[in-house]
Amino acid sequence: MDQIGSCAMIYPACMISFEDCIALCGLTAQEVAAIAEHEHVPEVAAATLGQYLLKQEHGTEKICQMIVDDIRAALRAENTRHAAQLVAALQHLLMVRGAEDKVHKERYHGC
Repeated sequence: MDQIGSCAMIYPACMISFEDCIALCGLTAQEVAAIAEHEHVPEVAAATLGQYLLKQEHGTEKICQMIVDDIRAALRAENTRHAAQLVAALQHLLMVRGAEDKVHKERYHGC
């Protein structure tokens, strides 16, 4: 038996799924899809980028700007249904991350 075969016997589930990536990155599937659309990358790469950005000082704002850019592109293409989906993703991100940012500022900056 070769090395790969023995690895499969010891570790039968050596890969993580896309759902695992979403669960680990801190964003919703819609938010990750918007990053992927904006950056023209696969969704797994977008999940990684999103997770990285969430840890940066102005990362949430950068993700929001990506989604706003996507909304504008959808409206220019007269794809109002997609624009509405992106607006919902943006609202969710602002609701969740805005609340987290407020708690962080109050806790660490005495605001």
